[in-house]
Amino acid sequence: LNVYGAGFAIHLQAQARAHDRLAEISYLPDLARLEWHWHAVYYAPNDPSFDAAGFSALAAEGRAERARFRLSGALRLLASNFPVRDIWQRHRDGNDTSAVAMGDGDRLAIRRIGFRPNVEAVETDTFRLLSALSQGTDLGTIAADGLAVEQIPRLIEERWIVGFTAGEDRSTGH
Repeated sequence: LNVYGAGFAIHLQAQARAHDRLAEISYLPDLARLEWHWHAVYYAPNDPSFDAAGFSALAAEGRAERARFRLSGALRLLASNFPVRDIWQRHRDGNDTSAVAMGDGDRLAIRRIGFRPNVEAVETDTFRLLSALSQGTDLGTIAADGLAVEQIPRLIEERWIVGFTAGEDRSTGH
């Protein structure tokens, strides 16, 4: 899994185009992504603590809007059009063979809590915020885009966000 796991979902997608039988289970690549994320989160190194004093100093200097938050290395995000969490959980437990309701798909956070990876559904507004943070979007842009910035303190406290960079000074290029 360590050698080929990261690319397995892409391989499954390509194979589904060539094999009708795989096309019938079109959720399989997302299921492979979920399993890979679970694996990566399990083996991710521990994160440093959030530098609250450093962020307070940045805010006191009026530079907080340029801050870019860093998500935990033991956190992965997965958006799927399928209920992959339920499918994954039922197969993982091995004892629930009932049908899974398709619904609207999943927005998931796979993160390590203690020493164990956890797969949890995430509200759409939280998922959008986390996605923007994972792409390096600065705080000012996130706020201007109307994303749920009020969740940031909770995400820091719960160690979803573990750091920040000061960002560029737009007026001087630093």
